[in-house]
Amino acid sequence: MQTAPAPEPVAEPASTPASPTTQPSAVAAASGADLTQLQAGDWIGIVEGLKLGGMARQLAMHCHLIAREGELLRLALPPVHQSLRSDLTEQNLSEALSDYYGVKIRLEIESQEAESETPAQREQRLTEARQQQAQAQIDNDPNVIALQEQMGARVRPDSVRPLN
Repeated sequence: MQTAPAPEPVAEPASTPASPTTQPSAVAAASGADLTQLQAGDWIGIVEGLKLGGMARQLAMHCHLIAREGELLRLALPPVHQSLRSDLTEQNLSEALSDYYGVKIRLEIESQEAESETPAQREQRLTEARQQQAQAQIDNDPNVIALQEQMGARVRPDSVRPLN
């Protein structure tokens, strides 16, 4: 049984010369995106910088980067989110990444649990933190405390929302 060659590390030395087909476009140059410097932890920032909407954005939000092999990006998508996959959404994500980096990006999406925080998980974590902070501010507000003590007022937990 033959084994597949090991993938390249996600980051390569900056001194790797770019071939004529990997010269960055004006879009990539403007974004400061350098495919040769891509690391797994960069995925969240990359997704935020992509011009994506709809299902393609949702697909990107629920993936995490496994590895880069040349111009092939290997992504992982948890089994629970496999319904986000379609030829069209994968094509839209690939095109957005190609525009971002200025080279033709190919995708390989594997069904596996996230090994690191996905953009969607990060967004959820930050939303929950903002909600907890808003609740704490209400709970500790002197005017709210006074109303609770003097008039028996109660704050409905589902009525508290962060301002941002």
